[in-house]
Amino acid sequence: MARNRKMATSDRLLGLTRECPECGRQIQSNGQMYFDFVTHDWYIGFWCPVEKEVSSCWRPEYQPLIDEVSNGLEFDSLPDEPAHVT
Repeated sequence: MARNRKMATSDRLLGLTRECPECGRQIQSNGQMYFDFVTHDWYIGFWCPVEKEVSSCWRPEYQPLIDEVSNGLEFDSLPDEPAHVT
């Protein structure tokens, strides 16, 4: 099944925290953001070492950072999000 998302990586995306939607622990951003072709929005990735998976999240307070990182990206050259991220 296609993920339909592009991936961008930046150190500026590191250092954010949020609650894991599965286990409730505080998790950290993984330095990546994903563009979803269905919603036409960017989401920041967060890695949970307990669940061993990436969850993505958008919040209004993330938008200025998303705008900063996505500005000037060559969208067509961005890689697709891997089917399985570990």
